Amino acid sequence: MEVRDEVINIVVLKHYIDEYLMICKVLREKGNKFPWLQDCAAIDREHFEKVLKANNFDDYRNKIRIWKNLNWIQASKKTFTKNVKINNKCKRMVVVNLKPSYILEKINY
Repeated sequence: MEVRDEVINIVVLKHYIDEYLMICKVLREKGNKFPWLQDCAAIDREHFEKVLKANNFDDYRNKIRIWKNLNWIQASKKTFTKNVKINNKCKRMVVVNLKPSYILEKINY
């Protein structure tokens, strides 16, 4: 791998981390609007996709795959959503794991 490629990868990773931290901050600030599950917030899939599409440094489907691989979202095996019980009804939602954001913020990323 060339130095140029490594620099590009670092810059792209920084975009991913910045976007993740921004979304986590909004989720914590508007926490009463989202269902909470032990350091996680559940979001409608459509709303989550819209947020990822707004910052278009990469395709939102690729972002979702990377978020899942980094454990930034909790999901079933073949999808990026998870069954969440809200008011005794199950609904497929994106479950954002907030724990990594606490660590990134502690190290002053």
